[in-house]
Amino acid sequence: MPDRLDSAPARGAGPILEFAGFRFDPDRGLSHAGRPIHLSRKELRGLGSLLAKRGAVATREEYTRAAWRGGDASENSIARSIHLLRRALGAVEGTEVVETVHGFGYRVTVEVREVQPNASSTAAKTVNGVNPAAFETFQLAREFLARRTPADLEAAVRLFRHAAELGGDYAAAWAAIADCRINQAMRWYVAPQRAGQLAVEAAERALAIDPGAASALAARGWVCGVIRHSVRPGLSDLERAIALDPQYWLARVYRAWLLPALGEYGEALAEARIACLLNPLHPVPRSLVGWLLFCSGRTGEALETLRSSADELCEPRQILRVLAVVSAWAGECDEAIAIGRRVEAAEQFAPDGTTALAYALARAGDAAAARRVVRQWRDEVGAHPPLTHMAAVYLELGDAQQAAEAWRNAQQQSCPHFVFAGGDPRLAALRTEEFAAAKSRRTTSRAGEAARPRLAEPQGTRSRGTLERGATQTMFVAADQSDQRKGRSQP
Repeated sequence: MPDRLDSAPARGAGPILEFAGFRFDPDRGLSHAGRPIHLSRKELRGLGSLLAKRGAVATREEYTRAAWRGGDASENSIARSIHLLRRALGAVEGTEVVETVHGFGYRVTVEVREVQPNASSTAAKTVNGVNPAAFETFQLAREFLARRTPADLEAAVRLFRHAAELGGDYAAAWAAIADCRINQAMRWYVAPQRAGQLAVEAAERALAIDPGAASALAARGWVCGVIRHSVRPGLSDLERAIALDPQYWLARVYRAWLLPALGEYGEALAEARIACLLNPLHPVPRSLVGWLLFCSGRTGEALETLRSSADELCEPRQILRVLAVVSAWAGECDEAIAIGRRVEAAEQFAPDGTTALAYALARAGDAAAARRVVRQWRDEVGAHPPLTHMAAVYLELGDAQQAAEAWRNAQQQSCPHFVFAGGDPRLAALRTEEFAAAKSRRTTSRAGEAARPRLAEPQGTRSRGTLERGATQTMFVAADQSDQRKGRSQP
Protein backbone atom coordinates (compact mmCIF):
# COMPACT_ATOMS: atom_id res chain seq x y z
CA MET A 1 0.00 0.00 0.00
CA PRO A 2 2.87 2.46 0.46
CA ASP A 3 2.69 5.19 -2.10
CA ARG A 4 4.98 7.10 -4.37
CA LEU A 5 8.68 7.24 -3.59
CA ASP A 6 10.69 10.21 -4.73
CA SER A 7 14.34 10.90 -4.09
CA ALA A 8 13.87 14.61 -3.45
CA PRO A 9 15.09 15.67 0.00
CA ALA A 10 12.74 16.84 2.71
CA ARG A 11 13.90 20.42 2.29
CA GLY A 12 17.08 21.11 0.38
CA ALA A 13 18.38 24.55 1.34
CA GLY A 14 21.54 25.68 3.13
CA PRO A 15 24.93 24.17 3.94
CA ILE A 16 25.79 21.21 6.16
CA LEU A 17 26.83 22.50 9.59
CA GLU A 18 28.70 20.84 12.48
CA PHE A 19 28.65 21.94 16.13
CA ALA A 20 29.46 20.24 19.44
CA GLY A 21 29.67 16.81 17.78
CA PHE A 22 26.34 17.26 15.96
CA ARG A 23 25.80 17.46 12.23
CA PHE A 24 22.90 19.47 10.79
CA ASP A 25 22.07 18.57 7.20
CA PRO A 26 19.05 20.36 5.66
CA ASP A 27 18.39 17.25 3.55
CA ARG A 28 18.78 14.62 6.27
CA GLY A 29 18.14 16.38 9.58
CA LEU A 30 20.22 16.24 12.76
CA SER A 31 22.68 13.52 13.77
CA HIS A 32 25.30 12.91 16.46
CA ALA A 33 28.28 10.61 15.91
CA GLY A 34 26.50 9.25 12.84
CA ARG A 35 23.26 8.46 14.72
CA PRO A 36 20.15 10.38 13.63
CA ILE A 37 18.52 12.57 16.29
CA HIS A 38 14.77 12.82 15.91
CA LEU A 39 13.26 16.30 15.77
CA SER A 40 10.06 17.47 14.10
CA ARG A 41 10.13 19.61 10.95
CA LYS A 42 9.27 22.67 13.04
CA GLU A 43 12.15 22.25 15.47
CA LEU A 44 14.57 21.51 12.64
CA ARG A 45 13.57 24.72 10.88
CA GLY A 46 14.01 26.63 14.12
CA LEU A 47 17.40 25.04 14.79
CA GLY A 48 18.49 25.92 11.26
CA SER A 49 17.67 29.57 11.90
CA LEU A 50 19.77 29.59 15.09
CA LEU A 51 22.74 27.84 13.48
CA ALA A 52 22.67 30.25 10.55
CA LYS A 53 23.46 33.06 13.01
CA ARG A 54 26.75 31.33 13.97
CA GLY A 55 26.41 32.35 17.63
CA ALA A 56 24.69 35.69 17.12
CA VAL A 57 21.26 36.20 18.63
CA ALA A 58 18.17 35.23 16.65
CA THR A 59 15.19 37.25 17.82
CA ARG A 60 12.03 35.50 18.94
CA GLU A 61 10.36 36.82 15.80
CA GLU A 62 13.09 35.36 13.58
CA TYR A 63 12.87 31.99 15.32
CA THR A 64 9.07 31.94 15.09
CA ARG A 65 9.09 32.98 11.44
CA ALA A 66 11.48 30.13 10.57
CA ALA A 67 9.93 27.40 12.74
CA TRP A 68 6.29 28.20 11.98
CA ARG A 69 6.93 29.32 8.38
CA GLY A 70 5.79 32.85 8.96
CA GLY A 71 2.82 31.90 11.14
CA ASP A 72 2.08 33.02 14.67
CA ALA A 73 2.88 30.98 17.76
CA SER A 74 1.94 31.36 21.39
CA GLU A 75 4.48 31.97 24.15
CA ASN A 76 3.92 28.42 25.41
CA SER A 77 4.45 26.96 21.93
CA ILE A 78 7.74 28.81 21.49
CA ALA A 79 8.92 27.78 24.95
CA ARG A 80 7.99 24.17 24.20
CA SER A 81 9.90 24.27 20.91
CA ILE A 82 13.06 25.59 22.59
CA HIS A 83 12.68 22.98 25.34
CA LEU A 84 12.60 20.21 22.73
CA LEU A 85 15.77 21.57 21.12
CA ARG A 86 17.56 21.69 24.46
CA ARG A 87 16.47 18.18 25.31
CA ALA A 88 17.86 16.90 22.00
CA LEU A 89 21.13 18.88 22.15
CA GLY A 90 21.91 18.78 25.86
CA ALA A 91 24.78 20.81 27.30
CA VAL A 92 28.50 21.22 26.59
CA GLU A 93 30.70 21.63 29.67
CA GLY A 94 27.66 22.59 31.72
CA THR A 95 26.38 25.19 29.24
CA GLU A 96 23.19 24.74 27.26
CA VAL A 97 23.83 24.56 23.51
CA VAL A 98 20.77 26.76 23.00
CA GLU A 99 20.78 29.78 25.29
CA THR A 100 17.98 32.25 26.03
CA VAL A 101 19.05 35.88 25.78
CA HIS A 102 16.34 37.50 27.91
CA GLY A 103 14.49 40.29 26.20
CA PHE A 104 15.99 39.46 22.79
CA GLY A 105 15.78 35.83 21.69
CA TYR A 106 18.05 32.78 21.44
CA ARG A 107 21.51 31.78 20.30
CA VAL A 108 23.79 28.76 20.10
CA THR A 109 26.72 28.88 22.50
CA VAL A 110 29.16 26.64 20.60
CA GLU A 111 31.24 27.03 17.47
CA VAL A 112 29.38 26.30 14.24
CA ARG A 113 31.31 25.40 11.11
CA GLU A 114 30.33 24.53 7.56
CA VAL A 115 31.46 21.20 6.12
CA GLN A 116 31.43 19.68 2.67
CA PRO A 117 29.35 16.55 2.05
CA ASN A 118 30.98 13.23 1.17
CA ALA A 119 31.94 13.59 -2.48
CA SER A 120 30.96 9.98 -3.18
CA SER A 121 27.52 10.19 -1.58
CA THR A 122 24.38 10.08 -3.67
CA ALA A 123 23.43 13.60 -2.60
CA ALA A 124 26.86 15.01 -3.47
CA LYS A 125 26.84 13.45 -6.93
CA THR A 126 23.80 15.54 -7.87
CA VAL A 127 25.83 18.72 -7.30
CA ASN A 128 29.59 18.22 -7.49
CA GLY A 129 31.15 19.15 -10.82
CA VAL A 130 27.77 19.54 -12.49
CA ASN A 131 26.97 22.16 -15.11
CA PRO A 132 24.95 24.85 -13.24
CA ALA A 133 22.22 24.84 -15.89
CA ALA A 134 21.98 21.05 -15.64
CA PHE A 135 21.69 21.22 -11.85
CA GLU A 136 18.99 23.90 -12.01
CA THR A 137 17.03 21.74 -14.46
CA PHE A 138 17.54 18.73 -12.19
CA GLN A 139 16.09 20.66 -9.23
CA LEU A 140 13.11 21.79 -11.28
CA ALA A 141 12.50 18.18 -12.31
CA ARG A 142 12.44 17.17 -8.65
CA GLU A 143 9.57 19.57 -8.06
CA PHE A 144 7.53 17.82 -10.76
CA LEU A 145 8.48 14.42 -9.37
CA ALA A 146 7.19 15.43 -5.94
CA ARG A 147 3.75 16.26 -7.37
CA ARG A 148 3.41 12.65 -8.62
CA THR A 149 0.46 13.08 -11.00
CA PRO A 150 0.72 11.26 -14.35
CA ALA A 151 1.42 14.49 -16.25
CA ASP A 152 3.93 15.72 -13.67
CA LEU A 153 5.88 12.45 -13.68
CA GLU A 154 6.18 12.57 -17.47
CA ALA A 155 7.28 16.21 -17.21
CA ALA A 156 9.88 15.17 -14.61
CA VAL A 157 11.23 12.52 -16.98
CA ARG A 158 11.58 15.09 -19.77
CA LEU A 159 13.35 17.57 -17.49
CA PHE A 160 15.69 14.97 -16.01
CA ARG A 161 16.57 13.89 -19.55
CA HIS A 162 17.25 17.50 -20.49
CA ALA A 163 19.45 17.84 -17.39
CA ALA A 164 21.36 14.72 -18.49
CA GLU A 165 21.90 16.24 -21.94
CA LEU A 166 23.08 19.54 -20.46
CA GLY A 167 25.35 17.78 -17.98
CA GLY A 168 26.96 15.42 -20.47
CA ASP A 169 27.89 12.68 -18.00
CA TYR A 170 25.20 13.43 -15.41
CA ALA A 171 24.55 9.95 -13.99
CA ALA A 172 22.29 11.28 -11.22
CA ALA A 173 19.80 12.56 -13.80
CA TRP A 174 19.51 9.16 -15.47
CA ALA A 175 19.09 7.50 -12.06
CA ALA A 176 16.34 9.99 -11.23
CA ILE A 177 14.53 9.00 -14.45
CA ALA A 178 14.63 5.41 -13.19
CA ASP A 179 12.99 6.55 -9.94
CA CYS A 180 10.28 8.35 -11.94
CA ARG A 181 9.56 5.13 -13.82
CA ILE A 182 9.33 3.22 -10.55
CA ASN A 183 6.79 5.79 -9.32
CA GLN A 184 4.77 5.20 -12.47
CA ALA A 185 4.85 1.45 -11.92
CA MET A 186 3.85 1.71 -8.26
CA ARG A 187 0.89 3.93 -9.07
CA TRP A 188 0.07 2.03 -12.27
CA TYR A 189 0.27 5.15 -14.47
CA VAL A 190 2.32 2.97 -16.84
CA ALA A 191 1.99 -0.81 -17.02
CA PRO A 192 4.54 -2.13 -14.47
CA GLN A 193 6.43 -4.33 -16.92
CA ARG A 194 6.82 -1.43 -19.37
CA ALA A 195 7.72 1.05 -16.63
CA GLY A 196 10.20 -1.44 -15.21
CA GLN A 197 11.91 -1.84 -18.58
CA LEU A 198 12.20 1.93 -18.93
CA ALA A 199 13.57 2.19 -15.39
CA VAL A 200 16.26 -0.41 -16.04
CA GLU A 201 17.28 1.31 -19.30
CA ALA A 202 17.70 4.62 -17.46
CA ALA A 203 19.54 3.00 -14.53
CA GLU A 204 21.96 1.28 -16.87
CA ARG A 205 22.63 4.57 -18.67
CA ALA A 206 23.60 5.98 -15.27
CA LEU A 207 25.79 2.98 -14.45
CA ALA A 208 27.58 3.24 -17.80
CA ILE A 209 28.64 6.75 -16.71
CA ASP A 210 29.25 5.95 -13.04
CA PRO A 211 29.45 2.27 -12.04
CA GLY A 212 29.31 3.37 -8.41
CA ALA A 213 25.97 5.19 -8.73
CA ALA A 214 24.12 3.83 -5.69
CA SER A 215 20.83 5.39 -6.77
CA ALA A 216 20.95 3.61 -10.14
CA LEU A 217 21.86 0.27 -8.57
CA ALA A 218 19.01 0.63 -6.10
CA ALA A 219 16.47 1.38 -8.84
CA ARG A 220 17.66 -1.53 -10.98
CA GLY A 221 17.56 -3.86 -7.98
CA TRP A 222 13.97 -2.91 -7.14
CA VAL A 223 12.81 -3.58 -10.71
CA CYS A 224 14.75 -6.83 -10.91
CA GLY A 225 13.16 -8.19 -7.74
CA VAL A 226 9.69 -6.66 -7.73
CA ILE A 227 8.78 -6.47 -11.43
CA ARG A 228 10.94 -9.21 -12.93
CA HIS A 229 10.64 -11.55 -9.92
CA SER A 230 14.38 -12.25 -9.74
CA VAL A 231 14.57 -11.58 -6.03
CA ARG A 232 18.13 -12.64 -5.22
CA PRO A 233 19.78 -10.64 -8.03
CA GLY A 234 17.60 -7.67 -7.07
CA LEU A 235 18.71 -7.86 -3.46
CA SER A 236 22.31 -8.14 -4.63
CA ASP A 237 22.02 -4.79 -6.44
CA LEU A 238 20.33 -3.19 -3.44
CA GLU A 239 22.93 -4.46 -1.00
CA ARG A 240 25.70 -3.13 -3.21
CA ALA A 241 23.95 0.25 -3.35
CA ILE A 242 23.76 0.37 0.44
CA ALA A 243 27.42 -0.62 0.75
CA LEU A 244 28.37 2.24 -1.61
CA ASP A 245 26.24 4.81 0.24
CA PRO A 246 24.91 3.67 3.65
CA GLN A 247 23.14 7.02 4.04
CA TYR A 248 21.04 6.65 0.86
CA TRP A 249 17.63 6.21 2.46
CA LEU A 250 15.74 5.31 -0.71
CA ALA A 251 17.86 2.17 -1.21
CA ARG A 252 16.72 1.08 2.25
CA VAL A 253 13.08 1.69 1.27
CA TYR A 254 13.48 -0.31 -1.94
CA ARG A 255 15.09 -3.18 -0.05
CA ALA A 256 12.34 -3.12 2.61
CA TRP A 257 9.79 -3.30 -0.21
CA LEU A 258 11.45 -6.37 -1.77
CA LEU A 259 12.26 -8.47 1.32
CA PRO A 260 8.63 -9.61 1.87
CA ALA A 261 9.01 -11.55 -1.39
CA LEU A 262 11.08 -13.95 0.74
CA GLY A 263 8.78 -13.67 3.76
CA GLU A 264 11.39 -11.57 5.56
CA TYR A 265 8.99 -9.13 7.21
CA GLY A 266 11.16 -8.70 10.30
CA GLU A 267 14.20 -7.70 8.28
CA ALA A 268 12.04 -5.52 6.04
CA LEU A 269 10.76 -3.66 9.09
CA ALA A 270 14.29 -3.13 10.37
CA GLU A 271 15.34 -1.73 7.00
CA ALA A 272 12.33 0.58 6.79
CA ARG A 273 13.07 1.89 10.27
CA ILE A 274 16.66 2.67 9.25
CA ALA A 275 15.21 4.66 6.34
CA CYS A 276 13.10 6.58 8.87
CA LEU A 277 16.20 7.42 10.88
CA LEU A 278 18.11 8.50 7.78
CA ASN A 279 15.26 10.72 6.58
CA PRO A 280 12.98 11.37 9.55
CA LEU A 281 10.95 14.04 7.74
CA HIS A 282 9.85 11.96 4.77
CA PRO A 283 6.46 10.21 5.01
CA VAL A 284 7.26 7.27 2.71
CA PRO A 285 9.45 5.29 5.16
CA ARG A 286 6.89 5.93 7.91
CA SER A 287 4.01 4.67 5.77
CA LEU A 288 6.05 1.60 4.82
CA VAL A 289 6.74 0.79 8.48
CA GLY A 290 3.01 0.95 9.18
CA TRP A 291 2.18 -1.25 6.20
CA LEU A 292 4.80 -3.86 7.10
CA LEU A 293 3.49 -4.02 10.67
CA PHE A 294 -0.02 -4.54 9.27
CA CYS A 295 1.18 -7.31 6.94
CA SER A 296 3.00 -8.92 9.88
CA GLY A 297 -0.25 -9.29 11.82
CA ARG A 298 0.57 -6.41 14.20
CA THR A 299 -2.46 -4.23 13.49
CA GLY A 300 -2.43 -2.42 16.84
CA GLU A 301 1.19 -1.36 16.44
CA ALA A 302 0.51 -0.33 12.85
CA LEU A 303 -2.36 1.93 13.93
CA GLU A 304 -0.30 3.52 16.69
CA THR A 305 2.66 4.12 14.37
CA LEU A 306 0.58 5.55 11.53
CA ARG A 307 -1.48 7.82 13.77
CA SER A 308 1.55 9.27 15.52
CA SER A 309 3.37 9.73 12.20
CA ALA A 310 0.34 11.44 10.66
CA ASP A 311 0.15 13.86 13.59
CA GLU A 312 3.86 14.56 13.59
CA LEU A 313 4.19 15.13 9.84
CA CYS A 314 0.97 17.15 9.43
CA GLU A 315 -1.07 14.33 7.89
CA PRO A 316 0.75 13.59 4.63
CA ARG A 317 -1.44 11.69 2.17
CA GLN A 318 1.00 8.79 1.87
CA ILE A 319 0.49 7.95 5.55
CA LEU A 320 -3.24 8.71 5.59
CA ARG A 321 -3.83 6.31 2.71
CA VAL A 322 -2.34 3.41 4.65
CA LEU A 323 -4.02 4.52 7.88
CA ALA A 324 -7.44 4.41 6.20
CA VAL A 325 -6.96 0.75 5.20
CA VAL A 326 -5.60 -0.38 8.55
CA SER A 327 -8.32 1.49 10.47
CA ALA A 328 -11.01 -0.12 8.33
CA TRP A 329 -9.54 -3.59 8.89
CA ALA A 330 -9.47 -2.90 12.65
CA GLY A 331 -13.17 -1.97 12.59
CA GLU A 332 -12.61 1.79 12.95
CA CYS A 333 -14.69 2.39 9.83
CA ASP A 334 -15.88 5.93 10.60
CA GLU A 335 -12.28 7.07 11.01
CA ALA A 336 -11.26 5.17 7.89
CA ILE A 337 -14.03 6.69 5.74
CA ALA A 338 -13.30 10.21 6.97
CA ILE A 339 -9.60 9.79 6.17
CA GLY A 340 -10.36 8.22 2.79
CA ARG A 341 -12.61 11.13 1.80
CA ARG A 342 -9.95 13.67 2.81
CA VAL A 343 -7.37 11.88 0.67
CA GLU A 344 -9.77 11.63 -2.26
CA ALA A 345 -10.61 15.35 -2.06
CA ALA A 346 -6.95 16.35 -1.80
CA GLU A 347 -5.78 14.19 -4.69
CA GLN A 348 -8.72 14.77 -7.05
CA PHE A 349 -9.15 11.07 -7.77
CA ALA A 350 -5.78 9.38 -7.72
CA PRO A 351 -6.73 5.76 -8.50
CA ASP A 352 -4.41 4.19 -5.95
CA GLY A 353 -5.79 6.49 -3.25
CA THR A 354 -9.46 5.75 -3.86
CA THR A 355 -9.00 2.05 -3.08
CA ALA A 356 -8.59 3.02 0.58
CA LEU A 357 -11.94 4.81 0.54
CA ALA A 358 -13.66 2.01 -1.37
CA TYR A 359 -12.33 -0.58 1.06
CA ALA A 360 -13.42 1.47 4.10
CA LEU A 361 -16.93 1.93 2.67
CA ALA A 362 -17.22 -1.77 1.87
CA ARG A 363 -15.93 -2.72 5.30
CA ALA A 364 -18.55 -0.43 6.88
CA GLY A 365 -21.28 -2.19 4.94
CA ASP A 366 -22.02 0.67 2.51
CA ALA A 367 -21.70 -1.47 -0.60
CA ALA A 368 -23.55 1.02 -2.81
CA ALA A 369 -21.09 3.83 -2.05
CA ALA A 370 -18.14 1.47 -2.43
CA ARG A 371 -19.41 0.35 -5.84
CA ARG A 372 -19.71 3.97 -6.94
CA VAL A 373 -16.00 4.39 -6.24
CA VAL A 374 -15.30 1.13 -8.10
CA ARG A 375 -17.17 2.49 -11.12
CA GLN A 376 -14.81 5.47 -11.08
CA TRP A 377 -11.92 3.07 -11.68
CA ARG A 378 -13.67 1.62 -14.69
CA ASP A 379 -14.46 5.07 -16.09
CA GLU A 380 -10.90 6.33 -15.59
CA VAL A 381 -8.98 6.01 -18.85
CA GLY A 382 -5.32 5.04 -18.70
CA ALA A 383 -5.01 4.47 -14.97
CA HIS A 384 -6.40 2.10 -12.36
CA PRO A 385 -5.49 1.17 -8.79
CA PRO A 386 -2.95 -1.53 -7.89
CA LEU A 387 -4.61 -4.85 -8.59
CA THR A 388 -4.02 -6.40 -5.17
CA HIS A 389 -5.90 -3.51 -3.54
CA MET A 390 -8.70 -3.91 -6.07
CA ALA A 391 -8.86 -7.60 -5.11
CA ALA A 392 -9.23 -6.67 -1.42
CA VAL A 393 -12.15 -4.36 -2.22
CA TYR A 394 -13.88 -6.97 -4.36
CA LEU A 395 -13.49 -9.57 -1.61
CA GLU A 396 -15.06 -7.22 0.93
CA LEU A 397 -17.95 -6.61 -1.48
CA GLY A 398 -18.46 -10.35 -1.90
CA ASP A 399 -17.38 -10.35 -5.57
CA ALA A 400 -15.22 -13.47 -5.35
CA GLN A 401 -14.93 -13.90 -9.11
CA GLN A 402 -13.71 -10.36 -9.72
CA ALA A 403 -11.35 -10.64 -6.73
CA ALA A 404 -9.84 -13.82 -8.16
CA GLU A 405 -9.47 -12.17 -11.57
CA ALA A 406 -7.71 -9.14 -10.04
CA TRP A 407 -5.43 -11.53 -8.10
CA ARG A 408 -4.48 -13.45 -11.26
CA ASN A 409 -3.88 -10.23 -13.17
CA ALA A 410 -1.71 -8.92 -10.33
CA GLN A 411 0.53 -11.96 -10.74
CA GLN A 412 0.61 -11.97 -14.51
CA GLN A 413 1.07 -8.21 -14.92
CA SER A 414 3.77 -7.88 -12.21
CA CYS A 415 1.80 -5.65 -9.86
CA PRO A 416 4.46 -4.17 -7.54
CA HIS A 417 2.15 -4.53 -4.53
CA PHE A 418 1.85 -8.29 -5.04
CA VAL A 419 5.09 -8.55 -3.04
CA PHE A 420 2.99 -7.89 0.07
CA ALA A 421 0.12 -10.23 -0.86
CA GLY A 422 1.46 -13.03 1.33
CA GLY A 423 1.00 -10.91 4.45
CA ASP A 424 -1.95 -8.63 3.65
CA PRO A 425 -4.68 -10.04 5.92
CA ARG A 426 -7.44 -8.79 3.61
CA LEU A 427 -6.36 -11.31 0.98
CA ALA A 428 -6.37 -14.44 3.15
CA ALA A 429 -9.16 -16.11 1.18
CA LEU A 430 -7.27 -15.71 -2.08
CA ARG A 431 -4.08 -17.06 -0.52
CA THR A 432 -5.88 -20.22 0.59
CA GLU A 433 -7.05 -20.81 -2.97
CA GLU A 434 -3.56 -20.10 -4.30
CA PHE A 435 -1.92 -22.57 -1.92
CA ALA A 436 -4.21 -25.31 -3.13
CA ALA A 437 -3.52 -24.43 -6.75
CA ALA A 438 0.22 -24.33 -6.08
CA LYS A 439 0.14 -27.90 -4.74
CA SER A 440 -1.71 -29.04 -7.84
CA ARG A 441 0.81 -27.32 -10.12
CA ARG A 442 3.74 -28.95 -8.34
CA THR A 443 2.37 -32.43 -8.88
CA THR A 444 1.59 -31.91 -12.57
CA SER A 445 4.24 -29.53 -13.88
CA ARG A 446 7.45 -30.76 -15.51
CA ALA A 447 10.67 -30.51 -13.52
CA GLY A 448 12.36 -27.16 -14.12
CA GLU A 449 9.35 -25.62 -15.85
CA ALA A 450 8.94 -21.94 -14.98
CA ALA A 451 5.58 -21.00 -13.47
CA ARG A 452 4.08 -17.63 -12.81
CA PRO A 453 5.00 -15.88 -9.54
CA ARG A 454 3.08 -17.45 -6.67
CA LEU A 455 2.79 -17.58 -2.92
CA ALA A 456 4.87 -20.02 -0.94
CA GLU A 457 3.01 -22.13 1.58
CA PRO A 458 3.13 -21.01 5.21
CA GLN A 459 5.92 -22.68 7.14
CA GLY A 460 4.78 -21.61 10.60
CA THR A 461 2.76 -18.97 12.43
CA ARG A 462 2.56 -17.51 15.88
CA SER A 463 -0.50 -17.72 18.08
CA ARG A 464 -3.39 -15.36 17.28
CA GLY A 465 -2.41 -15.39 13.63
CA THR A 466 0.62 -13.11 13.71
CA LEU A 467 3.26 -13.90 11.13
CA GLU A 468 6.79 -15.06 11.77
CA ARG A 469 9.70 -14.99 9.38
CA GLY A 470 9.03 -17.42 6.59
CA ALA A 471 5.29 -17.68 7.30
CA THR A 472 2.46 -16.87 4.90
CA GLN A 473 4.87 -15.15 2.55
CA THR A 474 4.85 -13.82 -0.96
CA MET A 475 7.59 -15.60 -2.87
CA PHE A 476 8.41 -15.41 -6.55
CA VAL A 477 9.57 -19.01 -6.42
CA ALA A 478 9.77 -20.20 -10.00
CA ALA A 479 11.25 -17.12 -11.61
CA ASP A 480 13.90 -16.67 -8.92
CA GLN A 481 14.97 -20.30 -8.90
CA SER A 482 15.02 -20.36 -12.69
CA ASP A 483 17.42 -17.41 -12.69
CA GLN A 484 19.64 -19.15 -10.15
CA ARG A 485 19.75 -22.32 -12.27
CA LYS A 486 20.77 -20.30 -15.30
CA GLY A 487 23.38 -18.39 -13.29
CA ARG A 488 21.89 -14.99 -13.91
CA SER A 489 22.99 -12.25 -11.60
CA GLN A 490 21.68 -9.13 -13.28
CA PRO A 491 18.34 -8.10 -14.78
